[in-house]
Amino acid sequence: MTSSTIRTYLDGSLGMAGRLRVEEHTRKCELCAEALQGYKSRGQSDLHSDLEFLSRRVRRKYSGTRLFMGWRLPILVLLVLITSILILLGIFYIMQSG
Repeated sequence: MTSSTIRTYLDGSLGMAGRLRVEEHTRKCELCAEALQGYKSRGQSDLHSDLEFLSRRVRRKYSGTRLFMGWRLPILVLLVLITSILILLGIFYIMQSG
């Protein structure tokens, strides 16, 4: 969510389609849901600095983990395949020499 979307959502000037998108997003994104709940409970004071903080937190959370998590499974699968091939080659070699 952008900071302008959050501002217009909180001040009630966001259209119905936009409100539905925000509400759908906050059902899926725990970080944004917590942020919106905090803004509602304590008012909109310091909203700009809070939005900047939230934006940095989101970028930090998803910048490195997305790539790592995206590569974790393929690397493990590759290692298992290589290990399996080496074991099979070892068994084949033992059977051929015996």
